Amino acid sequence: MPMEIAFEVPDADLERFAAMAQRVKSKMPPDSDPRTLAELVRVKLAGARSSGQCPAFILERIQRLEQLADMIEDEEWELKGEDLTRVQGALFYFAEAADIIPDRVPVLGFLDDAVMVELTLQDFEPELTAYHKFCGFRTAEKERRAEHGSAETVTREDWLADQRALLHRQMRERRRVGVDAPGGWKVTLW
Repeated sequence: MPMEIAFEVPDADLERFAAMAQRVKSKMPPDSDPRTLAELVRVKLAGARSSGQCPAFILERIQRLEQLADMIEDEEWELKGEDLTRVQGALFYFAEAADIIPDRVPVLGFLDDAVMVELTLQDFEPELTAYHKFCGFRTAEKERRAEHGSAETVTREDWLADQRALLHRQMRERRRVGVDAPGGWKVTLW
């Protein structure tokens, strides 16, 4: 029977993890190739999978790093600027960092990585949420286009246009409901 274990990471420990991440990130060469970093992380994950030394509960967590690797390799997502640099820093940490617990230590070698993955993914929650929405839109749009005989590539601009149209519809609906609702606006100035 599975057992759930939860623990709280105090602020002082969170600060230590953050300081460690910043130290490693500061060592990242400015010309680091995002695809190379993503591949290095994938190699590390493959090593964890194939070692037979990594418990399932740890492997489950560190495999989630692939979400960041996917995001950085996805040409249609077009991650740029500060957003790209942040993801690169995280991938560099996992690709290059000297771990608190060396990965070669049986059973526990990836435990520190699992904790850092949890902290990292919380930090990247807005980016990952947007990326997952984009991927969902892209899949649905490709299916819709295929049904209509169109094989066009679905781009980030298509997704942004769709999101913009959705927000405009919601804005107009809120305005309409606000005017029509009991106690709603009675006078429209514009």
